[in-house]
Parts: sequence; C-alpha cells; structure tokens
Amino acid sequence: MIIEYIYNSSFHIETEHHQFLIDYYRGKFKLNPDKPCTFIVTHAHADHFDPMIFQLARPGDQFILSDDTGVPAEASIHLVQPGGHYRFGDITIQTCGSTDAGISLKVEVDQKTFIHGGDLNLWIWPEDSEEERTQMELDFTREVDCLIGDTPVDLLFAVVDGRLKEWYLPGPVHFISRIKPKHFIPMHFRDDWDILTDFASQSVHPETTVHIPESENHVFDIK
Repeated sequence: MIIEYIYNSSFHIETEHHQFLIDYYRGKFKLNPDKPCTFIVTHAHADHFDPMIFQLARPGDQFILSDDTGVPAEASIHLVQPGGHYRFGDITIQTCGSTDAGISLKVEVDQKTFIHGGDLNLWIWPEDSEEERTQMELDFTREVDCLIGDTPVDLLFAVVDGRLKEWYLPGPVHFISRIKPKHFIPMHFRDDWDILTDFASQSVHPETTVHIPESENHVFDIK
C-alpha cells in the first residue's frame, strides 16, 4: 500500500487495483488516473467532510458515506451505518461505531486490510466526571472490540490528539494492543507536530511498526 498523509484524518491510499480518499476536507493530493477511487467519509464533522469531493468523481468512482452526512443515496453514493457488513465490487467493508460521531471501519481489498478509526477514541478530558470517564472507557472498548476479526490487520489509522493532554496516549495504545496491526499511522493531530514527537518515543506494541508523518503529503510505502 502507498499511503499519503494529507491533513488531520485524511489519507490517500493506493492498493494494487484501487485507491481511496478518506475524510478529506483540506490539503493537496492527486488521484491516480489509472485506478478507480473510493471516497470514504466516516462522519459529517467539517474537519472530516467537504462536499467538494463530489466534484472529483470520475466514471467508475464511488462514495461510501456515513449516513449522518445527510447526503442522498444514488447509484455511486452508498450510505452506511455502524454494525454493518458491506461489499462494493471487490471491496469489503465492516463498520463499527464511534465515541463521537459516525463510524469506524475496516476495509479489505487486494489482499490488504486496513482500519480507519474516524473519531473513535478514548475522549477523556480533564473536566470530565468519573462517571463520564467510566462510560467513555466502556464505549471505546466496545467499539474497538467490534473491529477485531480473524483477518490480520495490515494498517491502523487512529487518533493521537494532544488536546487531551496526559490522556492522549491511552486511546491509541489500547487500540493498537487490541487490534495488533502490522503498521500504525497516527491522525487527528492537525498542526500539533510536537505530540507526534512524544508519541514516537512511546512503546506501544512490539509487533506494530509506527510510522510518523513528518509533514503534509508525507508518503509511506507499506508492504
């Protein structure tokens, strides 16, 4: 897989026969003219969804959108919700829930499997009560476990958000330890490059290779 980090939680992913643009709302990218593109939107938040993606559609492209986007379904626009199993041509998608909005999802294509968590994270803020923290932990654990399956996961994208202060780390560490992906790429850090430096110094899982974007449009070649 060739993965290009665009911005926030947005990535351009190429597999042998397909390409994906996930949660795009700003930044530069270039579609491969020789492969069909599947545009994925995990939820309707403005930092994950810009309707301008519909202007990019070419013959053979398709859109897979969380149903909270409010976009009407059409021939090439498919709406999905948590707890579903879908097949679009030779692309298989399992959807689970989020601890914020919309979906998290697992994609199987071209003998590769990747998970994009959307806004699924352990969102614990300093001002949260003990009851709120406990409920968040239960919700987060449930949705992460929903994504576990029999197929090994090649790549996991999950939230690393420095706004959570000392609580930024438990979410991605738990996600990685439960999924056990071969590779991990952090997201949702926006312009907080310092949090990536801190995260890179952490020991997360011995069998997972962590890839840290160094800039927008950083490209990773993952085998």
